Formats: sequence, structure tokens, C-alpha cells
Amino acid sequence: MSRHPKLTSLPVDKKTGLYHLETGDHRDFGYSDGSEDKLLKIILAATDRSSGSMELESSITDWPTKYHLSNLRTNILRALNFLKKDSQVLEVGAGCGGLTRFLGEHFKSVDAIEGSYKRAYITKERCKGLNNVRVYCSPLQEVTFDKEYDVVTLIGVLEYAPIFYSPDDHPSDEACLAMLKHAMTALKDDGCLIIAIENKFGLKYWSGCTEDHTGRLFDNIHGYPKGSRVITFSRNEIKKLLQKVPLNHHEFYYPFPDYKLTNTILREVSNQATYYLHNWITMPFEDYSHSRQYYFNEALAIKSLVQAEMIYDFSNSFVVVASKKQSSFEKSMEPQWIAKRFSTNRILPFRTATVLERDEDSNSLVIRKRKLFEVKEPDAFIRLNPSDSKWIPGDLLLYSLCEALYKETMIEPLLNVFTTFHNELIRRYSLGKRDREGYPLVTSDAIDYIPCNIILNNEGLFSIDHEWLCIRPLSADYILFRAVFLFASDQYPYIFRDSSMPSDMNTFIMSIMTSFYPQYDARRQALNKKLEEDFQSIVSGNPVKFPSFDEFGMVKDPILQKEAQINAILNSWSWKITSPLRWFYRKMRRNPRKGPSF
Repeated sequence: MSRHPKLTSLPVDKKTGLYHLETGDHRDFGYSDGSEDKLLKIILAATDRSSGSMELESSITDWPTKYHLSNLRTNILRALNFLKKDSQVLEVGAGCGGLTRFLGEHFKSVDAIEGSYKRAYITKERCKGLNNVRVYCSPLQEVTFDKEYDVVTLIGVLEYAPIFYSPDDHPSDEACLAMLKHAMTALKDDGCLIIAIENKFGLKYWSGCTEDHTGRLFDNIHGYPKGSRVITFSRNEIKKLLQKVPLNHHEFYYPFPDYKLTNTILREVSNQATYYLHNWITMPFEDYSHSRQYYFNEALAIKSLVQAEMIYDFSNSFVVVASKKQSSFEKSMEPQWIAKRFSTNRILPFRTATVLERDEDSNSLVIRKRKLFEVKEPDAFIRLNPSDSKWIPGDLLLYSLCEALYKETMIEPLLNVFTTFHNELIRRYSLGKRDREGYPLVTSDAIDYIPCNIILNNEGLFSIDHEWLCIRPLSADYILFRAVFLFASDQYPYIFRDSSMPSDMNTFIMSIMTSFYPQYDARRQALNKKLEEDFQSIVSGNPVKFPSFDEFGMVKDPILQKEAQINAILNSWSWKITSPLRWFYRKMRRNPRKGPSF
């Protein structure tokens, strides 16, 4: 018989509302990312503590606050909408309540365990007003369970098992197995376990992002040679681990950019290449705690991986739904859908879910777009226009632009692609009129006509994802500016490395724009930039101000930052006047025995 108490037998502290081990027995494991005091102040001051709170998101200032307060955190759970609303949920590792609040809003009851007292208290305050949520402060390994939960979650937790379940003489994977077996003791026979964890071979870790926990480049790929208290797995390694539990019935999901801040999630299907899944993934990936490197083009790499049917093995994270019984597992799974995209980094009226699924009646592929919240839209010059559409096979035009970056002469292939784009823009959307400065006017729905919303196949160009409408006609040069600017914003690390290309964002955009509109000048550029800032400010609910185009690359790219610093040193007066001393030093190093000769 276990010497550890049952979770539900832990007493409640009437002052804080937390359930915890008896005084003297409890050992706070002390995990902290240093943001807890700041987070507590933010939570206590907030009038809206809901999972979709714009008020909380407005307090994001760095990676820790982004991790704890971004509504993107909840998208992996939002995607799994087969989970029954009357479920009893056990959340292991609640952290600061980013997921706990969402669980409490959507399920019958939630018991959340968190080993850090300070974090448990933050979670309790985050869930204020939710009487169906109980927060327990205890290390997982120090409590036992009855089989009373329909769902148990280990989201961002399994990788830390070696810290709590592994004596020094046991391997880390055995610690993970112990944690999984312990978590399973809380699960009903027909319940499911949800795991979210980083993929040790995720594409971002090859392309220049550091390992999320150690901050070391390639650390997970190399097998943590310097040592680590955390562990991550490949897809095959997780499958083998689940078989040992045993949890032989499971389904994998692949969140992008990862499980932490998900905007896209792919469901595992056969013949993945036929669905052009690379069209659903946005790049480049972010290194959350460091300035990253850019070793290769992630967009083109992902396209190649999808075509080779290998994208699942290189997903940056995994979400796994596992069950003991085949029957209960099959009963809970959603049929038909293949990919989901959540656009939730917006104000509530503009948040949407887009789903690629197979229509049950026709068996054809369709794309369905829905609002997530029925909230009145602001009085602005844009309107949300969600609708269903037929799925169209082919690659996004964005990939033609990315491929052009690697042609022998970069600028001419880019212009060829933008010419095709511009010709179709005018053909499809032109009003046959011009504005006062002679620029063609296009219809209000042209605002969404950009390379990441255009499919290219053997039959031509096809506009997809008709999401926005403008209340007035637009100028064609603004649509072209949007296309060039959004492309350059994502692909700047690869554009400005080529000596044949303009050296900065402003010159690059101007060189493209003047190829189509010779009268285009800095004033017009400033007007288009301001219109795009206004558009994105309305959508996000926050004032958007882009960096100056001259500084844009250096704001994001560490290599360009370093190059700018080096150039500043090389051009400085002090560097120039010390040139004779450096020459003398080099001469002495080459001839150490001769000494100086005057």
C-alpha cells in the first residue's frame, strides 16, 4: 500500500483556496522561470482573466509572459474538440494556469496539480470564478489517485520526468515511463491521456533554433552530450515508450510552430503529399529565448519533407492522444479532418478556425472557415468574411518566390513571379478606374490576394482563403506592396544575403514596386506602409508600428546585427588610427625571434 496520500484527500487552505500536502510534508520543487512575481501582479490586476482575455495579452512583454498569457497556448486543446464537455480532467503540471483556465471553461470539472506553490497560487487566481476547478500544490510523485478521470493531460511535462522520477543511476527514459504509468493510475479504463512534448529532431532545431530547455544549438540532435535534466524524443521513441506503459492505442497530431504557441495542427494521414500540407505551415520558426541562426530555407525544406512524406518525423512538437482500449479510443476520435489553422492572435471578433476536411456527403475535400466568437466587429474599414470553399490542389505562390531566391540571378526570377501575380491581380480585380495619382483601382476583396493565399497549379492561379473585405476600393499598388512586404518580412534572412540584391528592405521593395509603377516614390511607400499598419492594428487590437525599413532586417536577424556592429567598428576613427599598431602586431607574430627592425 502506498505511503502517499490520495490527491482528493489533501486539505484546503481556506485563505488561498489551494489544496496541498500537510505542513512539513510538502516540498516545493521550486521550478521558476523568473516571471512569477510579475505574472501574479498582472493576474491580480486583471478584470478579465478568461482564456481569451485581450487584457492579459496586452501585458506580454517578453518570452515568459508570452508563454503564460498568449491565447495561442490553448489551440492544441481547441483542436481536440472530440473531448466530451462532461469530462472530468486531471491536469498535471498546471504551471501558471494558461491551460487550466481553458479547461475549466470547457469541461465539467478540472483538478490541476502544480508542484510550485507560487505557480499554483497564480493558477488559482487565474481560475477565479470557476467553481469547477480545484488547484493542488504537490509534486505528482507524492500523491496517488483513484481511477476517476476521463482525461489526463501531460502538456509540457513529460520532458521533466527525469528531475522527479529518476535516481541518478536510472536512465531518463525509465523516468518518463514511471511518470506515464503513474499518470495512468488516475485514468478511467475508457479515458484518454494527452501528451504534448518537443520533438528532439524537429526541423527548427536543424535550421538554427536552439534547444528549448538548455538553450544550446543542436543539443537535442546530439543527444545532450553536456548533460541535461530534461529529455525529448523522436516520433518512434515516443511510440516505443507508449507501448511499454502499455498504451497501444494512440493518435499523433503535429502542431506548428510547436505545442506552445500553436497556429496549425496536422492530423496524421496516409499519402500526406497529396494534401499539400506545407501550405498550412507558417515560417520562419521562432527561437523563443535566443536570437536564432538561419542555416537553410525552412519553407522549401518543409515543402520537400511533405513531398517525401516525412513531415511528421520533423514536426517541432508532438501531441499524442492515447488510450488503453481500442473501442473507447475509436469512439472519441473525430472523423474526416486533416489540418486545422487557428487565427487567434487577433481581437475576439476576428478570431477564426479554418479546417481542411473531407465532406461526408460528397467525399470531396473542402475548407471550412468559422468564427470562434460571435462578437460584434469594430467599426473599421475592413470586415471579416468567413466562408466555406472547395479545396484546390497545388503549391502556394509563396513557394515560387522562395525558389526564385536560389536562382542564378535572384532579382529577375522574383520579378517574373511578381509579374504573374500582378497581371492576375489586374485581370481578376480591376475596376477599370484609376486613383488621382494614376494607380489602378481594384475591388474591395482584393485585400486578401497575396502569395500565401494563392494556389499555383498546371491550370493557373487560384485565389483561396477569402477572409477579408474592405469597405472601399483599393489601389493595386497597395496590394502589390502587401505581397512584396509580407514576403520580404518572412524571407529577409535569405533575401539580403545575396550580393546581387538590394542591401535593405526599403530599397528591395522600391526596386520591385518601381518595376511596375515608375512613378512610385518614398511618399507613396510611406502611405502604403501606414495603411498596412492600420490594417494590422485593427485586426490585432494593438497599435502596430513596423520598424523603419532600413533597420528591419537587423531588428530580427542576429547575423545582420553582428555585421552592422562589425562594420561600425571597421569604419570608426579609433579602428583607423590603430591600423599601424595592428600591422606591427601581425609582423611580430610572424617573426617572433627576429624582433623589430627599424
